[in-house]
Amino acid sequence: MVDNDSQLGSPAPVVVDLDVFTVQREGETFDACMDRAIMAQKLRHLDRMRVEDVQEGLALMPVCPICSRGTSIGAQISLLTCQHAFHSHCIIRVLESNKLTCPLCHYPAGVYYSDHGSFSNVTI
Repeated sequence: MVDNDSQLGSPAPVVVDLDVFTVQREGETFDACMDRAIMAQKLRHLDRMRVEDVQEGLALMPVCPICSRGTSIGAQISLLTCQHAFHSHCIIRVLESNKLTCPLCHYPAGVYYSDHGSFSNVTI
């Protein structure tokens, strides 16, 4: 029988370098700061409204303010609580980069989730 412990040798030390960044207002508690955070797992569930009619899509979002591209059939659009509309993939990229406000008006970025094509307010 072979002694596996003698073959492993001595354990090697592991060094971990971890940077933690928070967006915290002066005088704000850490818990309050975390309550404002938009977590990536919540963004994955962001519903998208698929444009099926060009005129309706143009009425909702003529041009995405992030990428400057227009609306087209099949495009997916999401609204923030301030009612500004963006291509879903564009606003998710912005929100995941810890920009917690609307890129246009800087209103806190709760999002609107769609329910069978219409938008309803659900704050993250």
